[in-house]
Amino acid sequence: MNLSHLFRYLFLVAGVLSLPLRGLGALEKNLSWTESLQKTKNQNEELQSSERSLRASELSLRSSSSGYFPQLSAGVGASQGTSGDEYTLSLNASQNLFAGFLDEGKVSQARANYDIAKANAQTVRAKVSYDLKYALANLVYAQKYIQLSQSILQRRELNLRMVQLRFDGGRENKGSLLLSRAYLEEARLDVLQSQQGLELAKEQLAKVFGESVSENYIFGDPLPLTPPPAEKDVDFQKVILQTPVFRIAIAQEELAQAGVTVAKSGFYPTLNLTASTSQVGNRWVPDQDRWSLGASLVFPLFNGGRDYFGTRSALESLKASTLNKNNTQKDLLVKLRGAYVAFLQAVQRFAVDQSYVLAAEAREKISRQKYNNGLSSFDDWDVIESDLIKRQKNALQSERDRVAAEAAWEQIQGGGVFQ
Repeated sequence: MNLSHLFRYLFLVAGVLSLPLRGLGALEKNLSWTESLQKTKNQNEELQSSERSLRASELSLRSSSSGYFPQLSAGVGASQGTSGDEYTLSLNASQNLFAGFLDEGKVSQARANYDIAKANAQTVRAKVSYDLKYALANLVYAQKYIQLSQSILQRRELNLRMVQLRFDGGRENKGSLLLSRAYLEEARLDVLQSQQGLELAKEQLAKVFGESVSENYIFGDPLPLTPPPAEKDVDFQKVILQTPVFRIAIAQEELAQAGVTVAKSGFYPTLNLTASTSQVGNRWVPDQDRWSLGASLVFPLFNGGRDYFGTRSALESLKASTLNKNNTQKDLLVKLRGAYVAFLQAVQRFAVDQSYVLAAEAREKISRQKYNNGLSSFDDWDVIESDLIKRQKNALQSERDRVAAEAAWEQIQGGGVFQ
């Protein structure tokens, strides 16, 4: 095959490979970073569920203080007996003055549950932020990997033709020809995998967006990236105190402490005031007025050990919560340092891989010219060619990993784009 036939063949291959992309072009939807944020905020079920749970906990907190207020009730009654018919209209009021700190304990429990729900909502927002950034980074990776795999396929096609020409001319061995054919098949497999990877990335993004059907999104905006802070500027102990995981541990300890208060309330007397006014009579509407005003003081004597064992149980739960809080603090320190180190390394790895790509591209151009001119062997050229492909793939992956590492660092702190 002469060079003119070779170039016509390559042009035909490039045209065929571009058909799927042009065919989908009419269906592509350009997606911006701002639009991605808005879609996630408005449609993500996990995000909305956490906000609803937080709202429910807030309302429970408001209702927990009802024990401090008077209770009013009205009644209408009618009865029939040996004394004749009797009708009653009544209005009753009661006010608890002391319940053994039971109301205080219930309010403290509700407040602790609200703090837990608030921290859980922050955890969910941080997770969804991570999911969004990773899904977009994965989509960009899949888009670029398709382009890279098609470029590699075209280069493998060209390489096979070059080796075939040299083999036909008796200047290359059969092993080199067979290896070039194997490389071509591998490149075709890469193209297939890249297309499947793109579909999977779209499905992942649709889940984050809360959409039941994935769209043919094309993300072209640069993802917002920030450099990692200097280690001297990171106070890990202070960061721990702000993480939702540690705040949950603190709230659980407060919840257990409130449980002790509630359990101990059974040992104290209760004091209540009651008042009522009513009208009674043997006809409707009754016209005889009655009223009453009273107070009651009740002392608990024995209830089968319920208060005693309940208090012991609450105290053990408090000890467990305190130990869990201390362990959570230590565990978070390890995870925070690990996430920070992974972030630093991912940034540096991306920079290194980019440098390797530049070097590998320069070496490949030189090596290809040498091989065409018969100045280097197939093995020498093949090593450099394969190294370039590996470096290009590594750079794409490290670009995605760099975004994921930053998002993970934000997530473990409870931060992200929705805080």
